Amino acid sequence: MPNIDVCLAETDLAYFVIDKFCTFQNIIQRTARKGPQLAQQARTCYQGAYGEKCLNSVTLLGRAGSVAQKRGTPDSPVVIFSLATNSYHKNAEGDVTQHVQWHRISVFRPSLRETVFSNLAKGQRVLVRGSISYYTVQDNYNNTSTATSIIADDVIFLSRTREGSYQASDETADDDLK
Repeated sequence: MPNIDVCLAETDLAYFVIDKFCTFQNIIQRTARKGPQLAQQARTCYQGAYGEKCLNSVTLLGRAGSVAQKRGTPDSPVVIFSLATNSYHKNAEGDVTQHVQWHRISVFRPSLRETVFSNLAKGQRVLVRGSISYYTVQDNYNNTSTATSIIADDVIFLSRTREGSYQASDETADDDLK
C-alpha cells in the first residue's frame, strides 16, 4: 500500500501537507482548485493508498440460547454463545407466525470475554454489537462448509444475571484497546 505523502508528492500535490487527519473530501476540494486533472490524480492516489470506506457493523437484540462456552487455545481463547432473534409475520390467512433466527456470537476481547463467560445465562436478554465474519470449516471427512459468526465488540446485559441481580452495563473496556 503506497504512502499517501509519497503518492501525493509524485503527482505534483506536494504544495500542501497531508497529515493523518486529512480526509478524502478535503484532499479533493483542495486539489480541485488547482484543476480537474490534479483532483483526479489525488482521487486515484488516495483511493489506492487507503481504499474506499466500508462498514461491517451488526447490532442484535435477543435472548441467549445457551450459556457461554470457552473454546480455543490458551494463546487464543474465545467465548462462544448462541443468540436467538425473532420476528413476527402475518401469513395470507391472517395468522401471525413467529420466525426465529439463531446467531453464533464469538467474543475475543479479554475483559469482555471474561464478563460474558461469568455472567451470561440461557434465556438472558442481551444486546450485541460487532461485525459479521464468514469463514469455511472442514470436518473430519474433508467436507467444507461456510459458517457465519458475529464477532462481538460489546455486549450489554438487559436482564438478570446468573446470580439474580440486574445488570445493564456496556462492557467495552478501554484496557482491551491497549
